[in-house]
Amino acid sequence: MVNLKKVLWVGILLSCICVTSMSFSAAKKPQYPLIAQLESLTTQKENALEGMLEAIIMLQNAPQDQNKILIPWLLQKQKKDTLLAPFTMQLGSRLFPNNHKDGLRWFTRGRVRLSYDASRCADPTASQVAVELSVLYGGALWQYANTHMEEFLNAWQDAITWEKKHPYSASPIWLCVQGEKLNMIPEKEWLTIRTQTLQQSQDVLKKHFAELKKQ
Repeated sequence: MVNLKKVLWVGILLSCICVTSMSFSAAKKPQYPLIAQLESLTTQKENALEGMLEAIIMLQNAPQDQNKILIPWLLQKQKKDTLLAPFTMQLGSRLFPNNHKDGLRWFTRGRVRLSYDASRCADPTASQVAVELSVLYGGALWQYANTHMEEFLNAWQDAITWEKKHPYSASPIWLCVQGEKLNMIPEKEWLTIRTQTLQQSQDVLKKHFAELKKQ
């Protein structure tokens, strides 16, 4: 099984990803091999978890000059509420350099979902991966947020509101397997955890808005 935790920081050191060759018939040759690989990995029925983890790493390592093909693919994928949080965060990260508003919108939406994933992993060590991903994907967004706090907080509020209207239904197993022990909270408790996570997010956001008004 692909261990995302072990390869997470390796991705930072790579300047590009070596794309595995794929064979296609001449009549059905894809226009963009990278997209074809990502699509294949995220839709495979057998070893679905391994495929998703490999796709996360592949997307993470794809250079910025691939954004012209990756952003449309990621936007189209957002239609599914089972899309894992890292894909939504990556969309925000890749949009941000040329569109701060849309970048913040999608990054914070993914971050809210990532918090829900972490809350459903019984082993707290899995949460460290969530923190690492947030830092890795956030990059310039976090720096921007420090000097544009109100804009960031508004995006965060939008993300909470959006999540309430578009419930995230993906399993958190992709994150839970990164902990020292694979220990996922029973599914029967997920609805309660989701409600609590969103409320906690809202409470923290309220405090930040209050502090901002005092400045």
